[in-house]
Amino acid sequence: MFDTRLILKNSIESINKLLRDSLKIEFLEIIDESAKHAGHGAMLYSTETLTHIWVRISAAELTKMSRVEQHRKLYAILQSAFDNGLHAIRFEIL
Repeated sequence: MFDTRLILKNSIESINKLLRDSLKIEFLEIIDESAKHAGHGAMLYSTETLTHIWVRISAAELTKMSRVEQHRKLYAILQSAFDNGLHAIRFEIL
């Protein structure tokens, strides 16, 4: 399993790896929406470049869960990204 402590800075690639190492992905698209939020509140003083993402994902394991369980699972997988400056994720489970 991928050691999440090795992630020093968030990137699309690091988030992709976290998800792929934790789930059997059928489809995954990660879209950086950080620029849409650059001038908002807490983002005014953020030094992170990747703060908001949209994750479009399909994985058989997720289809067996409620929406709340899906989000809990995905947030748990991506906790290290939040610890490193990610502020918000929008999930679209396909």
